[in-house]
Amino acid sequence: DGLVEARLSAQGVMLGWPGAYGLVCDLCGSSMELAEINKGFVGKCSSSELGPFILKELKGGKKNREQRIKMVMAKLAAEMGPQHNRLFLVGGSWRAFAKIDMLRRGYPLHVMHEYRISLSSVKKTIKFIDHLQNLSKKYDFFSDIRSAGLWIAADMKQATSKEFLSRSYEEGLLLVSANGESTLRFAPSLIISDEEIEEGFSKLEKVTKSFC
Repeated sequence: DGLVEARLSAQGVMLGWPGAYGLVCDLCGSSMELAEINKGFVGKCSSSELGPFILKELKGGKKNREQRIKMVMAKLAAEMGPQHNRLFLVGGSWRAFAKIDMLRRGYPLHVMHEYRISLSSVKKTIKFIDHLQNLSKKYDFFSDIRSAGLWIAADMKQATSKEFLSRSYEEGLLLVSANGESTLRFAPSLIISDEEIEEGFSKLEKVTKSFC
């Protein structure tokens, strides 16, 4: 039961942070649960089918997924009401994201307790993936685009890593190869600006176009 899971997740947070208050978001593979916590008590709870596995199987592409997310989030917002306090992220999906983010940042501890992920890092990751997907659709060049934080990889259909990197360097674009002869890895700085992202993808498109 989703509401039971939401309550248990909230109780788990309060065990770790006895004075915790705010909203608990438990994101698993097939669902997302929300629960309010304050002064040792669990308040309103809600459950939805917004897990990444469910969204991945949703037909209609990105546009339909976005519409589905907006519709469900509007329903959750109406159920839970305004939330202005802390947000606690728990569940397998958040843990997987945090683990990679810790490795990428060189975080000195292995314990995820109280680990924080920057919202700006998440937004930049989304922007990178959108650019890569748009390039892939336009030139049918990239496949299997995957990410964890700002650690992004993409396989190429029409070039080897060595060939692509060589032309990228000529354009002043520094990339690295990953495992496999045709896989690129993007690992931008955590402080990269939106302007630098746009400039980098302008150069990336020029290099991509030269192979098509």
